[in-house]
Amino acid sequence: MQTRQFGCGGVDVSAPRLRCMGFSSVTPLDCRPRKALPCRRGALQLLKGEHVNLAAIVKLTRAVIGFLVASAVAWFHAADAAAQTEVSQVVTRAGSTPSAKAPAEFFTGTARLDRLFAPNDSAAYSGAYVTFEPGARSNWHTHPAGQHLIVTSGVGYTQVWGGPIVELRAGDHVWCPPGVKHWHGASPTSSMTHIALTGIRDGKNTEWMEPVTDGQYVK
Repeated sequence: MQTRQFGCGGVDVSAPRLRCMGFSSVTPLDCRPRKALPCRRGALQLLKGEHVNLAAIVKLTRAVIGFLVASAVAWFHAADAAAQTEVSQVVTRAGSTPSAKAPAEFFTGTARLDRLFAPNDSAAYSGAYVTFEPGARSNWHTHPAGQHLIVTSGVGYTQVWGGPIVELRAGDHVWCPPGVKHWHGASPTSSMTHIALTGIRDGKNTEWMEPVTDGQYVK
């Protein structure tokens, strides 16, 4: 009768037993101390338990990765939106600011103001359309930081103190340096509209003076 052999942990490792388990050849066994499995059923149960734990770990890992990816995407979109907001253009629709009658203390005749924009930290000047009805004009005045005028329609006049009256037509551009006393308005027979780009200095854009008399206007 063949002697049964037992390896580590009380497991039958005789040649017939190994062949019965599907091994075609027998190799020396490593009998160093290790945790013994009580039986094949117990080993299967342990492996099943490890399989369940591994599945739970994989599921949790996928959930964590999904959360991190979603958070990263959300952060990227928020940062991108914030960056676009900081550098984006601002569009002001025509007619969003109501027209206003030019104040009689600074203008002779009928003139209308359509403000385009106010000064800001990057551009220290304001913009506005000014429309003069025939015969209307501003008072004499100066600009501490100067002013650009761009005539968009009609025929107008401008004059520097002590100088001749200069006729203006659509497309003409006028630069009035800081501190130069002048006036501008429509001709006696035609209205005139210009864009005024007026610089700001020490919180002021205009120093208003006396009205332009009829004698000065028709000279």
